[in-house]
Amino acid sequence: MRKKTLLLGISAMSLAVSASFFIEPVSSQSADRARDPGVRVDPPLARPSAGGHIAGLTPNEIRFFRLGKEDFEEVEGVADGLGPRMNLDSCGTCHAQPATGGTSPALNPQVAFANTATPSQLPAVDSFIRPRGPVREARFVRNPDGSPDGGVHALFTITGRPGVDVSPPGPCRLEQPDFEREIANRNVIFRIPTPVFGAGLIEQIPDTAILANQASSTSQKRDLGISGHANYRVSGRTISGQANNNGNDGTIARFGWKAQNQTLLLFSGEAYNVEMGITSELFQVERDETPSCQFTTVPNDTQDFNALDALAGTPASGVAVRLETQDGEVLGDGVTKWHPSISSCRFPSSGKCTKSS
Repeated sequence: MRKKTLLLGISAMSLAVSASFFIEPVSSQSADRARDPGVRVDPPLARPSAGGHIAGLTPNEIRFFRLGKEDFEEVEGVADGLGPRMNLDSCGTCHAQPATGGTSPALNPQVAFANTATPSQLPAVDSFIRPRGPVREARFVRNPDGSPDGGVHALFTITGRPGVDVSPPGPCRLEQPDFEREIANRNVIFRIPTPVFGAGLIEQIPDTAILANQASSTSQKRDLGISGHANYRVSGRTISGQANNNGNDGTIARFGWKAQNQTLLLFSGEAYNVEMGITSELFQVERDETPSCQFTTVPNDTQDFNALDALAGTPASGVAVRLETQDGEVLGDGVTKWHPSISSCRFPSSGKCTKSS
């Protein structure tokens, strides 16, 4: 894991990945209902219609997208912070169909992942995790005391996996939840991976546009059977008919199971912690803090970018900077606005750097 690029890389991929939508004009007089056309298949030898970056990006933006895709597909291990509890070990293995960033592949990778542990962790989940079934996460409806739960209960643990140290203060022995009991009690709900194609475009939609779209073309939507509303979540209850406002600043949130996250950076941090157990500067606490099952520093993933002062300029024209990770990966060159704290420059070519007042 390149610890300095991970979350920004994932967000970069979501920001740049292409949105592929088929829009068919429909008469407001039509009585036809909206129908799912099923799995779309690209014509033979055709360029894939999903999974690439949008057109019009600069060379550096394309490099940033490719780095994000590379991190998205990377398989994480215990040394990277995987676990102690998780659903899988890579973003790209869950989001794979029809291309990286999509949904479940034809063969469920959770089966092979369960079998990499000794003993296999598949028996605890084989009633709903099958080779030809979808990738799934499990949420419990209620806690044992009857209070609402709704949280993700990870399917697997790092116990018995390569890289797990069993020396003192170990061994790391974690039990999987009793899913069969919870299923018998009708206390489990499942979720499958949602494609991230076009998520960056969704992030850029102004709140005013969301509210305007919700209120527009009501008769046409009614004819097509399109209905529903965004929810404004209030502690302990839900007020329907209002936008799902972010509790921090009041803006409309749009990502996550309950559209609880406003930005992709926040959403990717949550997904890393919940789905793979990897902590970050956004989510710094392990979901399972069993001392004998911690094998790397917390937070597991950090971002530490160095803006290397570069080309000469004046306060009016700005300073060119290069974003580089501590591992030496260059994310891109660009121009940033002058900041008073910049008092000297290292520049790769001739020029002059002026101190700002």
